[in-house]
Amino acid sequence: MMENGFVGKSNVMKENLNLIYIIGTYPKLTTTFIDREISLLRKWGVNLHILSIKHPDTRLSPEQDSLLEDIIYMLPPSWLSLIGAHFRFVSLHPLAYWRTLFYLLTRSHPSVYSRFKTFLHFGQGVYAAHLLRHQPCDQIHAHFIDRAATVALVAGRLMNVPYSVTAHASDIYVNPILLPEKLSEAKFVATCTGFNEHHLAQQGEGLFNHKVNCIYHGLEISKYQPAVPPPPEKKLILGVGQLREKKGFSYLLKACQRLVAQGYEFKCHIAGEGPLRRTLEAQICELSLNDTVTLCGALSHSDVIEKYRQATVFVLPAVLGADGDRDGIPNVILEAMAMQLPVVSTQHSGIPEVVEDGLNGLLVPPADDKALADALARLLDSPDERRQMGLKGRQTVNRKFDLERNVKRLFAEFMARRQSDSTRGETKEKSMNQTKDYLSKHALFLVWGPPLYGPRSKVLTRELGINSLHFVYSTSRRGFWAAFTKYTYQTLKTLKILFQERPHVVFVQNPPSFAVLCVFLYCQLTQNKFIVDAHSDALQSWYWLWPKWLTRLWARAAITTLVTNEHFRDMIQSWGGDAFILRDIPTSFDKQDSYPMNGGFNVTVVNTFSGDEPLSEVLEASKELSNVHFYVTGKLERARPQILNQAPANVHFTGFLPDKAYYALLNTSHTVMCLTTRNHTMQRGACEALSLGKPIITSDWPLLREYFHQGTVHVPNTQEGIRQGVQKMMTRYTEYQSDIRDLQIAQRREWEMKVKTLMGLINNAVS
Repeated sequence: MMENGFVGKSNVMKENLNLIYIIGTYPKLTTTFIDREISLLRKWGVNLHILSIKHPDTRLSPEQDSLLEDIIYMLPPSWLSLIGAHFRFVSLHPLAYWRTLFYLLTRSHPSVYSRFKTFLHFGQGVYAAHLLRHQPCDQIHAHFIDRAATVALVAGRLMNVPYSVTAHASDIYVNPILLPEKLSEAKFVATCTGFNEHHLAQQGEGLFNHKVNCIYHGLEISKYQPAVPPPPEKKLILGVGQLREKKGFSYLLKACQRLVAQGYEFKCHIAGEGPLRRTLEAQICELSLNDTVTLCGALSHSDVIEKYRQATVFVLPAVLGADGDRDGIPNVILEAMAMQLPVVSTQHSGIPEVVEDGLNGLLVPPADDKALADALARLLDSPDERRQMGLKGRQTVNRKFDLERNVKRLFAEFMARRQSDSTRGETKEKSMNQTKDYLSKHALFLVWGPPLYGPRSKVLTRELGINSLHFVYSTSRRGFWAAFTKYTYQTLKTLKILFQERPHVVFVQNPPSFAVLCVFLYCQLTQNKFIVDAHSDALQSWYWLWPKWLTRLWARAAITTLVTNEHFRDMIQSWGGDAFILRDIPTSFDKQDSYPMNGGFNVTVVNTFSGDEPLSEVLEASKELSNVHFYVTGKLERARPQILNQAPANVHFTGFLPDKAYYALLNTSHTVMCLTTRNHTMQRGACEALSLGKPIITSDWPLLREYFHQGTVHVPNTQEGIRQGVQKMMTRYTEYQSDIRDLQIAQRREWEMKVKTLMGLINNAVS
């Protein structure tokens, strides 16, 4: 069954999930990550069939030979069967056939030749649907968003089943064809790096944010055992990868020449094959490296593992190819780190997501052979640093790139999307409305604090149909005894509510972590389920994370933890828990008609007088903006007296406002300002402004820039930055008004997809 956001074999067998994988050429020496994924899904009972468009034209490893008999190969077809396939669909499904062909050929293409390729790939998709017509299929999944995705899209349309895709690297960046269309048609898009996730999410002006998820390739780390005893002192620099420009091996050869000139004694082995072999051989001769560098050719996976055991340092100097080709997170880097090798690589693409400079490896600028040589020399000279980096590297792979954890995330996507769409067959799954009805009767939302602490929880309960929302609070006084009294009362009150109402699913807001602990204990005793809505402070402040072993325990026990960004998602997943990114919940607000203002240009500053709010800088900026009125919210008793006394005349402190007046204030303002000095912190006030269609001024953090990417001015938290931001908003106000409405529509679409996925997770857990 599915527990704690994870999937067990029995649950898969019960659901009887039928998948078809479509891959361009399979298997290959460079696609062992797909081998591992398929093997694990099948182990869990997924009925998975593979269609490869082409036969592999390279030597396979012994481990892959056994895969060949289990694959349907599409090319080359017999002309008779190809014509028969098209005749069949033209006759039986003419509308789907002609609509799909018209849709693909009328989309924008970079050239006539690319349009012709789309026509050919359409034909291959028809033939794929013909070959797969007798296979049970709930979903088609393509690996690589190139021809395989086009074939999967066409086959899915003709077979009336959804399609999804995993995008990797060159398929995204090198002459992509119909990329927005493939994203639009896909039920979900997985990709192997956060770098790719950001790039794909921005396609179509951000309309695909809700579909794209970073799911790292995983390793079964138990199969990667470091050398015992350590390799001999004769130093070996190892590089593994295809001999292509993007691997940067020409820079490795130049770095080796520098090391030889400095008197270092070492060997360098490069394992892999590719079109640049002759070029690299010539470069080896030219640099007089024949006695130092060996091109080992293509090796089986077991032979590569043996190379890792012999190596001193692993290097992959990845660069951006002239044609735009690039790596994502090369699997060989993960393998080397799992083998406790220190890694030297470049600050390129998704590599910094795994190699942390100075911690588990060294990163240098791409195409810089001097910096590369210096990094290699540093590690060749320091066995202690090599050992420490190797240990840290294996820990990183174990924490972030565990095979089972990442494939479980992929499986959860398959199941969630299947449940959100499926009404076929004699399914026992609840529809979204049925799940909502279930939550209305059997769910409870718990917040420790007064209602003003839970605007997000109010919206979430309303949107999910939860009728039972409890705010449990006593005193706002501070100090040890006040806290002891408060938390004792809240614990007893919470347990009373839970055991009286006996909810099957409990949503609990975090912080404080004590509330989560109460819910965790209740669910352990009653065998019920819970979901944590983790606000930024819950995952940033040490006192809410202490003790860490307990925090990790409840994270693993929860159905999922709702978080606002990828940073927190990765944190929860590194603890073995499931995390669900839910940045914002678009909604409407009950508000009074208007809020009285003084004319001119009006800015609402959403403020609570907290330490992370640069209010002093806002007040200094306001002195230079006499034609702008600033309305600052927040309880005045929390403000420092000098702040209130020194504010200029165009700053108005509203005090704490009831909900209707507060939302009227936001709605009457021209723009809403929400600032924070803390990274990874979502701004609830900015989310409320977005729901109201008001342009936003917020801090220039990656999270806020990514989510509020339209209708928003991002500013540094300085007097000058804030002043310039307000002036920019005033100058281009009409443009920002239009953009925020577009973003409002896009985020509403994202929420609709998110809530379906969340309902699917809940449904899986309680079924």
